Amino acid sequence: MLPYLGEVGQGRASASRDWRVRGRIGGLPIWRRKSKTVTLAYGLLGGAIGLTTGMAWKSRHLSASVAGSAMKNIGKVRDQQWLTKHPIDYA
Repeated sequence: MLPYLGEVGQGRASASRDWRVRGRIGGLPIWRRKSKTVTLAYGLLGGAIGLTTGMAWKSRHLSASVAGSAMKNIGKVRDQQWLTKHPIDYA
């Protein structure tokens, strides 16, 4: 699991950088005056969005595998519970 997460983390830097730039562009004083603090806040927010998005996108195969496995287990448990409530008698 740890090697996989290390591999996932390799692609997050570029996504984070892209979103950080977009956040700074959003904080530029185009229509009204914005302080440097607002521009920095937009940059940090953009970086956080990029980091989260990058990690989610790179780990989508692992997430799909985990979700598929969970759905199989849920189906097995549901079938077992149904059979205990509705026993089949082959008289």
